[in-house]
Amino acid sequence: MEEDLPTFKTLISALHFIEKCLANDKQVELFKACLTSRASDFMRPRIFDQLAKTNSIHGLRKLYLNREFPTDDGRFKLGGHASELGHIHIDFVRKETGWQLDAIWMCR
Repeated sequence: MEEDLPTFKTLISALHFIEKCLANDKQVELFKACLTSRASDFMRPRIFDQLAKTNSIHGLRKLYLNREFPTDDGRFKLGGHASELGHIHIDFVRKETGWQLDAIWMCR
């Protein structure tokens, strides 16, 4: 249920949650925190491992230190299409109480 999913007021708090999942090998917890499941069960370990590698090298919070959730839009995306996260997309959606992870997926 949407109410049971983590909700974030700031991008840094959302990235902290993701980093914590990566550091503690909480793959299931990370993907269960998403509203939609755009990543197949087959792709989830690959996505998780690649995100963990990127996090260990750069740190997601450090990588996106100067970014914030928009104030004028209901959707927000990080990564994708050979960007700093490779082909991994992290999609957020605004809810009444804050931002939630919509999906974490890979386009290639």
